[in-house]
Amino acid sequence: IPDISVKRIDTKFDNFGVTGSVKGYSNSVEMISPIYMGGKIRLGLETARAMHKMAKTNLINTKEKAVFEIASAYFNVLKAEDAISVLKESIEQVESHKKIAQAAVNAGKGLENDVLRTEVSLGSLKQMLISAQSGYLKSKLALENALKFIKHGVKSSQIGEIIEKTIRESGFKPISNLTGHLLDQYNLHAGK
Repeated sequence: IPDISVKRIDTKFDNFGVTGSVKGYSNSVEMISPIYMGGKIRLGLETARAMHKMAKTNLINTKEKAVFEIASAYFNVLKAEDAISVLKESIEQVESHKKIAQAAVNAGKGLENDVLRTEVSLGSLKQMLISAQSGYLKSKLALENALKFIKHGVKSSQIGEIIEKTIRESGFKPISNLTGHLLDQYNLHAGK
């Protein structure tokens, strides 16, 4: 596109060389049209292509973040299930040990202190089991809430907010230094 500029140049002409004589003024219009504009067009095209590529990369990044948020929530559910399983096995073992300790006391060969120690351990394990079951239910609820919220146009940060809100409402605290990192090419933790 040519650039057009209007320029007014006032030049006083004096036909007779004496002030007060016939005076004239000159005005001009100037049009500047570059002979070659391919560089400007090419640069604009390259910029548009780069912006398009960046938008595609951002879309991929957003999808990956959403998948990561859901995978993390699912992993927390599995981890809570494993904790429940381990605690149930531990309770069975302590109950078995309590029976053995009680039988030894009844036979006169054991100490009542051993039975009391197993009862304390058993009570502690049962409390841990209740806490793990609660954590499992809260993790499962966070996952379900996140899955309900996923749809086209939802930002991954919004999914993370739903998971965090569910976790906080349940009395838990998310580990903040493991959240919100950006991913760049060749840089896993590009910043927040």
